[in-house]
Amino acid sequence: MSKRKNKPGDFSEPLDANPRIDSELSGLPAEGKATRSDLSGETGPLVWSRLHRQVASLAIIAYLAVLLLGPLSNPIGSPHFSLPLAGKIGPIHRALFLGHGYRFFAPDPGPTHRVLYRGIRADGTEFSGHFPDRDQDWPRLLYHRWFMLSETLFNEQVLRPSAVQFEQRKLEYDRQILRLRTEGKRQLLDQLIRERDLEAAFFERTTARFEMIVSAVARVLLQRNEGTSIELFVQERKIPFPEEVVDGLRLDAESLLLDPVKIGELDADGFRTPQPTEPLPARKESP
Repeated sequence: MSKRKNKPGDFSEPLDANPRIDSELSGLPAEGKATRSDLSGETGPLVWSRLHRQVASLAIIAYLAVLLLGPLSNPIGSPHFSLPLAGKIGPIHRALFLGHGYRFFAPDPGPTHRVLYRGIRADGTEFSGHFPDRDQDWPRLLYHRWFMLSETLFNEQVLRPSAVQFEQRKLEYDRQILRLRTEGKRQLLDQLIRERDLEAAFFERTTARFEMIVSAVARVLLQRNEGTSIELFVQERKIPFPEEVVDGLRLDAESLLLDPVKIGELDADGFRTPQPTEPLPARKESP
């Protein structure tokens, strides 16, 4: 029985059943011969050479090593392994944005902090807000960035000694230096002078860094809200005890918030940091 011929547009019969196509394919030269997979639109799997697989494997292993080195060296890394290694590949770590502080969240996370701000626009209206804000900062990665910024501002504020404390410390150094110079204790005198100079350099460096970060945040918030002046505060949220949570205390309860502390203000006269720190006054209730 002879096989029926395909009509135009009829692809119900496979190509293997058409002897004419087979004969035409067999007559083509090797370099111009089309395979049945080409005619059917199918392609074979991509096969990497052994060299390509080795290079890709080494790249993946190197990336994972750099990724894991962040939490291994922050904040209490090994001085004999992770810290020296982190110092050598630090530029790569920063270039890939892999400096994640995973240990901040475990195993024993501390209290969190947020930044509150309030200001005045040119027309006299007031604006206020805080960050991080789960209702505004979305997706979650953006919330995390604002959260880390608020933690940075708090840490910088805590590490920065006040001008009053620094002046008192400086006066005490001067008294001790005068006493050692009078007693002729040259070795102790030189050591005390070095310590005084180191503390002075630390005070200047931390103060400049704190003012630079806070003023930059204040300018961004002032520009976003089209304001003329703004004040910034940091506020700590305590971690509740497990017994309190069992008794029904919510993690976002207002009782866990401490009094805000003022860290700076920006207006037409420039940026200023308060000395000493000022708490946020209570909001006046409208009549």
